[in-house]
Amino acid sequence: MIRIFFSRLKKPLRRILLAGGILFFLLICYAFTTGPFWLYYNLGVSQGKIKQEPSTIVLMGGGGFPSESNLMRAFYTLHAAKAFPKASVLLALPGDSTDSNSSVFRFKNYLIEQGLDASRLRLECNGKNTRGQCLAIFPMVNMYEPLLVITSPEHVKRSVRSFQKLGFYHVYGLPAFETAIESKLFFVEKNLGGRKIPGTDIGSNLQLRYQFWTHMRYELLVIREWMALSYYKMKGWI
Repeated sequence: MIRIFFSRLKKPLRRILLAGGILFFLLICYAFTTGPFWLYYNLGVSQGKIKQEPSTIVLMGGGGFPSESNLMRAFYTLHAAKAFPKASVLLALPGDSTDSNSSVFRFKNYLIEQGLDASRLRLECNGKNTRGQCLAIFPMVNMYEPLLVITSPEHVKRSVRSFQKLGFYHVYGLPAFETAIESKLFFVEKNLGGRKIPGTDIGSNLQLRYQFWTHMRYELLVIREWMALSYYKMKGWI
């Protein structure tokens, strides 16, 4: 019976492995183009520009603190708070705000240390995902007043649409894009010493050194977000 089972399984398994291999190959090839960047970029800017001054700036926390995503979001939040001095700032990050070792406590203190007036800052510490955070924020904010949501670029579309689904009328997204280094990173490999490897000189090949790997990361972020958007759509959350 076991042999029969595995013999029947071989053909569909081969097809799955073949399809997976083809998909992986196509993703590698696509990473050598600018396509992954534009997919990632469009997720961040798809909700349009800020059309009016927000009453509340919502910082959608992601991960622990400090972390790459949260520090980027904090940077943009602090700039938005200066640009819109009348807006309150609402930090949405699960955790115990009274525990000095918790991420939400450290995040709150960091924003205050960086110049944000503590009287402008409010916390939402119960939501465990985007939907949960939006539901928890709903009674804290007037749905008729403009809302500015700050989060990672790939997460903007889902966040804005989640708030809109709950009935918020004016929701804008501010994607926390990273900025590329301004310096030219070319180098002459032979000047750095080390062993000579035939046929290689990566000093002038920024695509192989950086762009390809960055685009592979964008592909994973975009695919994950597409799946999340599909799930939210099926659940009726967006």
